[in-house]
Amino acid sequence: MKFRGEYEHSLDEKGRTAMPSSFREIIQARGGGKPAPLILLRWLDDCLRLYLLEDWEAEEERFESSLDDLLDLDETAADIRRVLFSLATEVDLDGHNRILIRPALREHAGIKDAVVWVGQGRYLELWEPVRWRTRIQSALQDRGVLRQTLGTLVRRSGSGTG
Repeated sequence: MKFRGEYEHSLDEKGRTAMPSSFREIIQARGGGKPAPLILLRWLDDCLRLYLLEDWEAEEERFESSLDDLLDLDETAADIRRVLFSLATEVDLDGHNRILIRPALREHAGIKDAVVWVGQGRYLELWEPVRWRTRIQSALQDRGVLRQTLGTLVRRSGSGTG
């Protein structure tokens, strides 16, 4: 099951927002009938990412295995680790199917009164609505590049079959 779609929800004064029901169903299915553990983190774009904890730990392991923890000589890799891991927070759905977005995470993404939940397959992105619309409009400005990249990705994924 993959996360797909785009939904806008309000944010209350405490920084809580309701998770769209289609996303909640996936999380409950992956958790064996109860919500699977989740992790919310700052991303490199002006957005947040929400992973099932199990999926994030696999991503984290891939990232960590590619780094040399003892030397940490690559400053960019160290900065990536700092950006991604420093605000990573386990979150739970409350009794009203909401998650709490910490103030530092809201500040990073510019989220104030509303949030756009965006399905991205294995994970979700949370965006401030104006930033989301601006990002999509910007991406659509150069559809030729999008088509070319999509073609490359499809050919690459198809080359391993058959």
